[in-house]
Amino acid sequence: MVDPANVLIVDDLPENLAVLGRILKNAGHRVRATLSGELALNAAAMEPPEVVLLDVMMPGIDGYEVCRRLKAEPLTADIPVLFVSALSDPTDKVKCFEVGCVDFITKPFDEREVLARVNTHTALSRARRQLEEKKRALEKTLADLEAAQSQLVGAAKMASLGVLTSGIAHELNNPINFVFANAQSCLKILLQLEAVYDLYDSLTPENFAEKLREIEAIKSKVDYQGCRHGLRELLDGIRVGADRTANIVRSLRYFSRNGASHSTGFNLHENIDTALLMLRNKIGKAITVECDYAAVPSVIAQPGALNQVIVNLVSNAVDAINEKPEPHHGDKIIIRTREAQHQGKPAVAIEVIDSGAGMSDETRAHLFEPFYTTKEVGSGMGMGLSITYGIVRNHGGVLEVEAMPGGGTLFRVLLPRQK
Repeated sequence: MVDPANVLIVDDLPENLAVLGRILKNAGHRVRATLSGELALNAAAMEPPEVVLLDVMMPGIDGYEVCRRLKAEPLTADIPVLFVSALSDPTDKVKCFEVGCVDFITKPFDEREVLARVNTHTALSRARRQLEEKKRALEKTLADLEAAQSQLVGAAKMASLGVLTSGIAHELNNPINFVFANAQSCLKILLQLEAVYDLYDSLTPENFAEKLREIEAIKSKVDYQGCRHGLRELLDGIRVGADRTANIVRSLRYFSRNGASHSTGFNLHENIDTALLMLRNKIGKAITVECDYAAVPSVIAQPGALNQVIVNLVSNAVDAINEKPEPHHGDKIIIRTREAQHQGKPAVAIEVIDSGAGMSDETRAHLFEPFYTTKEVGSGMGMGLSITYGIVRNHGGVLEVEAMPGGGTLFRVLLPRQK
């Protein structure tokens, strides 16, 4: 038994309205009755019912047209319409369903049948509305989760960016300091030369002997041959430092330009080298990086996203080595590229191998889950490898992990080859 429903009855015969009204009211339903199609449409627009019992043959607007109009209005389109008629021809019944009715009750009707059909369609209608409400709630929850995930991914990327920024600052600091120090030395020499030049410039027949003594006094304190040679070395050092800075800036521009979201041809080796440059400060001097590049074709990728994959995998390898109980100077990271097969199709493989302590079976089972981390609290959110896994999957590739004999871990990225 369903809870009382709001039922609208439409029939041009008052006696039919009375019979149906009595049956429904006795069952506890709230009933409204109208004698014409026009009145029924107005009543439904003012207060949409849960169920409509509709006669077919009526003067003015017949039942078919009333049903069409109800289904055409968003406010009443989902209300179940049950036709109540003496028509028994299958063609008439088919027409009723074609205009949108959900059921057909034949006159003369049985009271139990009327109640059973009204109760059934009321329950179905309410269940549908509840499902729609739950669907909207789930869609909102999903949107909220996606927004939260996007924020977390953004936060993880910003954390990565912090590592890169630190490395960039370190890389730029060395050549800039070198240029600055050499420039200071150059300035000191130039000031000495400028003093001699000023004395020569002030020479006159009257003060020639006096100025010449001053010039000789300055020359005795300055190694001019050394200055000439030293100045060339200093200027050459400034040029080297400036070239180094320019190369770093060019790499940054390349890395930044590769942040485009559209897919394009991706040169793996150039981007790996750039990522290593960005991470040089994090890698440090105790870890050796070996690059074993094969002649591989380009892959189709979103450059910014795939750069993130490379940075994350190398950064993860550094962390794995640094987390060893006893790191030693033999620690290294090997980065290999080669042609491979993935699901029977040509692919390109990128392998990042570290000499860390390896990982347990439990860690490997949860490795790509968001927020899973073996690091200490405050050392990371556990999103790096999850993001990496998602990026690789979105590129139609696969991210694999293997334990290396004797310790260490291998991460393998397989990406479709560029056709």
